[in-house]
Amino acid sequence: MHKFVLTLLIFLKMGLLCSPSVFAQSDIVDETYEELQAQSEEMVDAVKDLQKKYANPDAVKKNQIDPKQLEKTFALIQEQFRDKTIEDIEADILDQTKGSMLHELLKTFPKLLTFVATLMKDKEALPQASKILHDREKLKEAGLWMLGTFLLSFILKKLLIQSGQGILKRLGRYFLKSLILWGVRIGILVHFYGEYLNPIYKIFKKVFLS
Repeated sequence: MHKFVLTLLIFLKMGLLCSPSVFAQSDIVDETYEELQAQSEEMVDAVKDLQKKYANPDAVKKNQIDPKQLEKTFALIQEQFRDKTIEDIEADILDQTKGSMLHELLKTFPKLLTFVATLMKDKEALPQASKILHDREKLKEAGLWMLGTFLLSFILKKLLIQSGQGILKRLGRYFLKSLILWGVRIGILVHFYGEYLNPIYKIFKKVFLS
């Protein structure tokens, strides 16, 4: 983790120094680098805390999700909705979430409701996704890369968004930053868990893109 963060820091320092827009303002480079160092140190401390927290095998076991138990839960969900139509499942979901923000969200976006209902009924999507938890080492590696995207978010904010920009330009840059971040995060998920998430993607494509 330390090497990972330090590598990003060095890469950023070199990138900032070589950037034409920032090269003329060395004080901005130094300030940005110092802030980034502080940010990375906080991340390292957070990882250390997690390592201490889960150093005890009993604590790890207590906090881990049991993949087999999760598979049983998904099997029960599918059994409940197996003989129902998508429309009936949608009605059940709306009834079970009545009075919550989720209820209003699903009513406002009916395609999202259809997506959730189809997910509940599909024989492969949820069971296949639950297999992600079986590979602990891959889960740790993917989690580390996801943690790195928070550092990337800080870097992009410094590079793209400045106080002197107009409102529309700032909004556009915020949108671009979000687009890049979510693109990277989705790419990480696809790289590590593409085979497990493929059934969910097929449902997403059918509901939202067809």
